[in-house]
Amino acid sequence: MGTVGTQDDPVPTVPTNGNSSGNRIDASKAAENCDSLEVVPTVPTVPTKNEQATSEPEWDDELEERAALIAEGSGCPAEWAEGFARLDPNFPPADITANRWRVFVDDCGRFIDQWASHAAALGWGPADLFGCDRQKPLARIDQAGLLWLINGRRLIALSEQEAIIETPNGGRLTYRRSTTAEPGRAALAWDLQGN
Repeated sequence: MGTVGTQDDPVPTVPTNGNSSGNRIDASKAAENCDSLEVVPTVPTVPTKNEQATSEPEWDDELEERAALIAEGSGCPAEWAEGFARLDPNFPPADITANRWRVFVDDCGRFIDQWASHAAALGWGPADLFGCDRQKPLARIDQAGLLWLINGRRLIALSEQEAIIETPNGGRLTYRRSTTAEPGRAALAWDLQGN
């Protein structure tokens, strides 16, 4: 629009309604009126499921360092640490709500901190813990690894074949390791990020 005119220069005007003739607005008065405008803060948008799928973090030096710290601090296998480093609590895969995904990622973190080295020594594998159905991770409980079933509850015991989960009311759930994963249907949690 240019600058507001000085005493020597005429005050520029701006045509309204795309009309070069007729009603004109004095630019200096329009600038004065800007002080009375209400400023509306912008709100960050939440990505849609399609946008989330493209927001998966790519493997880089930062993720590699994070995975190394996780493995060193917990004693868990490198594959588990690398997979956990890729789980972004802000970008759930399709078919999982944002809240449920955050709970799952938190459960994974607690498990890695408290149980991972013990689980590895007992022979638990990544599919036993992080595995799920590729298309319907929460719907196919027969394909779900232990960490999908914790759901914010507390793991209190782990043996070669079983895990005991304590419920909020003091009840106990027993999870038994299974080898029923269907080839082609099974996935690990960190493989869902790109779906």
